[in-house]
Amino acid sequence: MCIARVRGYLTDHGFPVYIPHNTETFPGIMQGETFDTASNTFDAKWKPYGAGSFNIYYDRSRWTAGAKIVPGDNTSEADFKVVQSDGKVTISVEEGMKNKNLHIVVKRA
Repeated sequence: MCIARVRGYLTDHGFPVYIPHNTETFPGIMQGETFDTASNTFDAKWKPYGAGSFNIYYDRSRWTAGAKIVPGDNTSEADFKVVQSDGKVTISVEEGMKNKNLHIVVKRA
């Protein structure tokens, strides 16, 4: 029954937004992430070790207009750079963001 429920969710909603966690290449420490299925929003909080980037993936068959990235608590649009491509958002931070707590929210555009 569990597999049928997961399959039903994926059929109805697509796969949830996610960040692949590769500790060798992630430019900091992830402090938390949540995906709200009701509102289709993904929250990510992290503390950069320095300059670097990471990817956030979304189901482009469901989010046909792409993703909208907005700053969360204590974060401004100047703190990070966003580059979107097909089903992927790349978030980059500069060296000046080292040890700052950053928070972004990913929504359906």
